[in-house]
Order: sequence, then structure tokens, then C-alpha cells
Amino acid sequence: MELQKMPGKGLCLPTSFAMALGIPVASVMGRLSGGHYSIVFSDKREPFGWRGTHVQECIQIALSLGFAVTPLELYPVIAAHKGDETFVVVYPEGNERLFKDQILTSRGVLTGKREVPGVGIVAHAVAYDHGRIYDPNGVDYAYSLEACESVQFYPQCAWRIDRI
Repeated sequence: MELQKMPGKGLCLPTSFAMALGIPVASVMGRLSGGHYSIVFSDKREPFGWRGTHVQECIQIALSLGFAVTPLELYPVIAAHKGDETFVVVYPEGNERLFKDQILTSRGVLTGKREVPGVGIVAHAVAYDHGRIYDPNGVDYAYSLEACESVQFYPQCAWRIDRI
């Protein structure tokens, strides 16, 4: 995998998918419907009001290129209805161990939250390839939850990408 930097603020998801798919980020951006910086939530301050990119848009690009995308949540949550009490699925083998095993043995995108000084908590995405993290902010490092947290990134879901 080759590290690519975001071509603009808030483009971590398409950039991460580009890295995981092995194509230039410009190619992914050209396949998206656009308007990522358009304001769709006018009552929110920047960047929270931006349209952004939905993971389903990236999945459609992956499918068109012959790749399947499988979500693997670190801590899956069950609820009867939105807003109800939740139940966290805990695996006997250990959630963190199973999650790490996927990161070490596959390629894809990690989504989660990132703490940005002066902004707060924002959504963030990075690419991964067999245990190596490729952050579209321009850094790469070996995967561990501790390493992610040391750069204020808190993974929630791995989107495993496999050729079909």
C-alpha cells in the first residue's frame, strides 16, 4: 500500500478507500457525486455542517472495481430501538484480539473518531494493510489500539476489502 495524503480537509474516507483499493485518490474523487464541502446542516459549525462522504459511496466504488467490503465492528452494539438501552456483544476470544487479527491479516479501511485540538471529536478514517496503518494526514505506523490512541484516533469499525 502506498500512503496518499488528503487533497483537502475532511476527505479522509475517500482517501483511505483509494489507498486500500490501490488507486489514486483523484480516481475515487472523480467517481463520487461531489459536493463534499456543501453545507447540508446549516445549524452546525464547520466542519460539522458539511455533506462529507458516506461509506456506502465508497463501497459502491469498490464493488465497481471488483472488491467486496465487509464491516467488522470492534464492539458491536444491539438495541431494540434507537435510543433504547443497548447491549454490547463481547466475544469469548476477546473483541480487541479478534479485531487486531483482522487488521493483521487483511487490507481495508478503519473508521472511528479523532480528537482534533480546537475542533473537538470528528469522524476519521485511515487505511490499513496487514498490520500497517496509513493515515491520510500523512503518517503511517504499526497497528495497535495504543498506537492509534496515541495519535488521538479511536477505531470503531474495520471495513475489510477483498477481491471478488
